[in-house]
Amino acid sequence: MIYIDPNSIDATFYFAAEEYIMRQIPPSDAALLFWQIRPTIVIGRNQIAAAEFDLELAASEDVHIARRPSGGGAVYNDPGTLLCSIIVPWSDDSDAKDVARRLLVKPITDTLARLGVIAEAQGRNDITIDGRKISGVAQYICNGYICSHCSLLYDNDLDMMDKLLTVDEGKISSKALYSVRSRVANIREFLPGNVSIDDFKKHLISEWLTLNNSFSEYVFKPGEIEKIEVLRLEKYACDEWISGRTPPFTFTNSKRFPEGRVEVFLEVRNGRIANLDLKGDFLSLLPVSGMTDRLTGIPYEASRIRPLLESIDLKLYIGDINATELLSVLFQ
Repeated sequence: MIYIDPNSIDATFYFAAEEYIMRQIPPSDAALLFWQIRPTIVIGRNQIAAAEFDLELAASEDVHIARRPSGGGAVYNDPGTLLCSIIVPWSDDSDAKDVARRLLVKPITDTLARLGVIAEAQGRNDITIDGRKISGVAQYICNGYICSHCSLLYDNDLDMMDKLLTVDEGKISSKALYSVRSRVANIREFLPGNVSIDDFKKHLISEWLTLNNSFSEYVFKPGEIEKIEVLRLEKYACDEWISGRTPPFTFTNSKRFPEGRVEVFLEVRNGRIANLDLKGDFLSLLPVSGMTDRLTGIPYEASRIRPLLESIDLKLYIGDINATELLSVLFQ
């Protein structure tokens, strides 16, 4: 395993670094990154930015905006958040959930257990303490590698998070709209003594050290940093990537399932699907366009669409949402 600790406070740099590692210096077994960034709202690849947070307030508070290449929901990160990425080879018979839980979640929960705190994996992608979320895991595949990453709320400004993020009422089981603050927590609240975020990071690295016989630090060369910066500017810091494009469609629908929310934007011409886009906080490993492009030109009939959906490995594009559930959003 190689360990990389780039010196940057920009989320778009780290997303570019992840992709650069997978494309240019793919690790033989694994690459581990820890990073901290300036105040930034990070949204999932399939989300509509304006629907997830208060744009005007974010601008007035000098909070930056970034879109990650993985699915899932929006999160507010600041210097009190410890972000972690692990990159390993991917094969078609791999289980993405197993990869995340074995190589990312377990070292985190084991570290917390050694410090006297019981944390557990819960739901589709959460890590919780006493039922309160301290982290969410997301993944994506690139160039034969899978990147699993998460944001660990260690000493995060939860009041700012509460103000900025727009809560989807479909996520709340009670009639009351509970604040974000009531459903998330900082790890520091549960740790005995005065453990700094740097000390906690050292504990985490020590845990990975115990799991790997070979563990060495890798430092980006100046030429590599230049290439990462080019990728950052051309893709991850680009307005088109961050804002996302949602062209006007003639039919829209939205449903929330246990596996995530799905929003459909659909245009039908002459009885056939002319344009289709899916948005939401569902977990995806590959760009959803890899699925929706295959539906373009197909007659807009459930009986014609279902066999095609059933022939596609939907887990790669919309997580655990199945063909029947997706059809219910497309036609109801």
